[in-house]
Amino acid sequence: MGKKTWTYVVGDKEAGVLFLTLDPVRVSLVTRVEIERYAKRNGITFEAAFGEVAGAAQDLILATDINDDLPGGQVTRQVFSGLVARGTVISDADFCFLAEVDSGNWGTLRNGFMPIEGAITALTDYDGGPVPEAPLEGPN
Repeated sequence: MGKKTWTYVVGDKEAGVLFLTLDPVRVSLVTRVEIERYAKRNGITFEAAFGEVAGAAQDLILATDINDDLPGGQVTRQVFSGLVARGTVISDADFCFLAEVDSGNWGTLRNGFMPIEGAITALTDYDGGPVPEAPLEGPN
């Protein structure tokens, strides 16, 4: 058996589809532009292509899920593809906050957001390379 890791796939029609695995942290982004190119090459709508990406991601998760014995196959993929293509929100995350925010002043706001101050600092200071780990901070 390979290494177990938590995997997140977050789709946003404006930005694209983000693939994130933890332990170790690995990130991949399929941009909206790339999804549009794929749709054009295959003669389908953007929504259908976006749904195909979601269906393929669900297929991958079903094929490699260690904790659950879920039904897979072409029907499941078609169902997820169709739901996402129609705009249905689907999530298996323990929690997920999704918002369009102005992060321009996160650096000045980070104090007072205990215990994630270190995570905010890591986000605002990140300039590429290995993804930094952030400590949780609590009252002294």
